[in-house]
Amino acid sequence: DQFNVVRQFETSYPLGAHSHEIAVETALPTASWVAEGATTSASEPTSAKKTLSAHKMTCLVKVSDELMADSRFPIQTMLAEQMGRAMGNKEESGFLRGAGSGSNEPEGLLNNATLATTTAANDAITRAEVMDTYYALPRQYRENAKWILSDDALAAIRAIVTNDGGSAQGNTMWQAGLREGEPDTILGRPCYSSGGCGNLADSGAFIGGIFDMGYYAIGDRQDFSVKRLEELYAVDGLQGFLASLRVDGLLTVADSGRSIKSKA
Repeated sequence: DQFNVVRQFETSYPLGAHSHEIAVETALPTASWVAEGATTSASEPTSAKKTLSAHKMTCLVKVSDELMADSRFPIQTMLAEQMGRAMGNKEESGFLRGAGSGSNEPEGLLNNATLATTTAANDAITRAEVMDTYYALPRQYRENAKWILSDDALAAIRAIVTNDGGSAQGNTMWQAGLREGEPDTILGRPCYSSGGCGNLADSGAFIGGIFDMGYYAIGDRQDFSVKRLEELYAVDGLQGFLASLRVDGLLTVADSGRSIKSKA
């Protein structure tokens, strides 16, 4: 989880089988005012079914017998940590920009959130575009929402200065965390950077967005594990280490997020 910002806030489901069906909200039931004693008309929430599957991710590293024998530090521990970081980064990218159905990847948050604000330029973002994205998110989701943005998009937003209130110094939408350990904020909501988002300069890329992360479901079938392959590459004087995990992810309420997309 330490290598994956999405995993810090999502809703997780252990997958006891290869796949698991969950309900995905598409519309709320209808509420109405009624007179005392009057009959209440029934309405049903509209939902669909989506399937959490077990997409497999692997990472293979080969090390020479000589390095294994001569090293003064635990090679296997170091490799497990390195593969864990690599797979954590790849998993985070999948949770943000994965192609979803019909692919070997999870459904990405950025690809499946309702509506996307498109920047007017593919190398800049404006105050109005950030504000439009924030207020396009329905208020019931804003209270628990978090920004996830690429480093360059976050840097661009941090640099936006306004002259609200006549301040000579100007104000920014970005604010540093007030206490140690607290996240920085944009428009009062926590913000995080991720290498899984597209870059601001990339035409048509999803560069980030704002989401109520509790509506992103992750299905874990197999946790990160490392298998040592001592015989497979023995003729080449090598030992293999194969890391793997099986996981899926999808957004259960499309309206719970808004994306920002760079101009194509």
